[in-house]
Amino acid sequence: MNYNTKEESQYFYRISIKALVLDENKRFLLLQEKDGSWSLPWWWLSHGDNIQQSLMIKVAKELGVKPDWFDSNPCYFITAIDDNDQEEWKWNIVYEVSISDRNFVLWKDEIAYRFFSKQEALKENLTKNTIEFVNVFDIDKH
Repeated sequence: MNYNTKEESQYFYRISIKALVLDENKRFLLLQEKDGSWSLPWWWLSHGDNIQQSLMIKVAKELGVKPDWFDSNPCYFITAIDDNDQEEWKWNIVYEVSISDRNFVLWKDEIAYRFFSKQEALKENLTKNTIEFVNVFDIDKH
């Protein structure tokens, strides 16, 4: 992204929507990307997108299964510097999503999936925004 000044870049955020999928032990689903890093299922929010509609479509596309339910209100808001672009900040909006069908068929950019506890996740190679999520994740909220 091009900015007129370096200072200007701190006021712009790219927005991504993330799905918080929990298992019966309240561990959260992370997907491993081709570079080996782990993150929540996510996608970019485009201009004019309906968040709820996009959430249903994108979760089905990313995981290959249809969500049963999602919370209409976000459960976390996280900001973090992009892993690939040190000048681009991302605003991450996390929604809790319920999926009973765990026969995931991952989208082309992911190579593995696993449910993690907070402590387990912190031992892995996490993206910066996933580290921020794990740091604020509160199992008692879910």
